[in-house]
Amino acid sequence: MTTVLTDPVRSTIAAVAADAGHVDEAEVDLRPRLREVLTSGGLHRGGAGVAAQAEVLAQLARECMATAFSLWGHRMALEYLDRFGGPEQATYLAALADGSRPGVSAMAASFRRLAHQTVGGEPTPLGVTARRDGTELVLDGFLPYATNLHEDAVLVLGVELGEDRDGAAVLALDLATPGIEVRPATDLLALGSTRSGSLRLTGARVPDSAVLPTPFTELVGGSRATFLTLQSAFCLGHARGSLASFDATGTAFADEAQTLADEQARLGAQLHELAEDAYDGAAQVAYLTLRLATMDSAQHSAQLALCVTGGRGYTRTHPVARRLRESAFLPVQAPTKGQLLWELQSLSSTA
Repeated sequence: MTTVLTDPVRSTIAAVAADAGHVDEAEVDLRPRLREVLTSGGLHRGGAGVAAQAEVLAQLARECMATAFSLWGHRMALEYLDRFGGPEQATYLAALADGSRPGVSAMAASFRRLAHQTVGGEPTPLGVTARRDGTELVLDGFLPYATNLHEDAVLVLGVELGEDRDGAAVLALDLATPGIEVRPATDLLALGSTRSGSLRLTGARVPDSAVLPTPFTELVGGSRATFLTLQSAFCLGHARGSLASFDATGTAFADEAQTLADEQARLGAQLHELAEDAYDGAAQVAYLTLRLATMDSAQHSAQLALCVTGGRGYTRTHPVARRLRESAFLPVQAPTKGQLLWELQSLSSTA
């Protein structure tokens, strides 16, 4: 990627680097950093394009993947409302755009449902059901994982809604809505500051206006390329950070390090190319393959950093150890490595 970062964005990235150890220790509220990135234009809607935003996320992840991951979740919540919302969501959109409220993208089950439908499978459950009661919807269900679960957050999620033409809809609502219980995840590896956890919804009532006007399949399908592109960006940024943390010159790992550097250069060029047209979902195999390859590169680079650094890198407070913990999350983040492999295999068999 060749995007030139502005001085305010560079300043924020430097601050993220300085905070990385504290983020790892779950000692940082990431909302101020979120606002800094947005006000600097790094992820702002209507400003830099997806390619430039991918570069910002990659640079952030190079220093602290947890921070980049949190910002990615907010950026995707902004994506759904900006491109697929209506006048009813304007207040939420404005708050997400200036960072005055954090965004929660609880859409993993929605993207998994689309993936199964794409290869001709049956719709998978979304975890939350909605039933109409007058002018309100009543929500019940469970979401096993979401991030940015601050009390003032805007939550975007997919729900089962039989009356909708897709049998589902996407909603935007206040996380603080009565009937929504946040269950914080404890003892996460490197992600303690991301405010991650699960959600239990029991009779949570929201107005009809919570439903985004764009049909479920159109919204999820239309945002998936951006979803995967920006995920790939922070995976690649993390990989670059690990590779930059050591010097393999003159060691037995020199050739392996050079191979990884060459691969990351190739992946970076591919990412930039896809990001330039990130709203095109036609080349889904390319997006899925890139997400898988950048994840693998991140894990490989983190392991190599440990091998070159030696025993001191195995100390819990060492940056190499932090990157190892961060990289362990990537295969289980939705879409998981298993889901990516399954979908690529399924698409190949139906081609």
